[in-house]
Amino acid sequence: MKKTLVMVISENNLEAVNRSIHEIGNMDNTDLLIIDEASEYDLIEEIEEHKSVKCILHPIPQGLGACIAEAINYGNSFEYDYLITADC
Repeated sequence: MKKTLVMVISENNLEAVNRSIHEIGNMDNTDLLIIDEASEYDLIEEIEEHKSVKCILHPIPQGLGACIAEAINYGNSFEYDYLITADC
């Protein structure tokens, strides 16, 4: 079965993170990777009940290109077949 990774970039947008978790979290063979770009809230604390959500934290913003490159590397490392990117 093919595996899909959905990457969501968030910078102080907890509403979009929660929406992504609820919309993507229940999709078959699909995992959610949130890349947090130096948000003012503690993302790990906010999503701790969603154990299947993967998260990468950037203490300072890295920009869209760096986030996409990091998601590609993550996807390759864990043998995903597809990567879908979203910027919230």
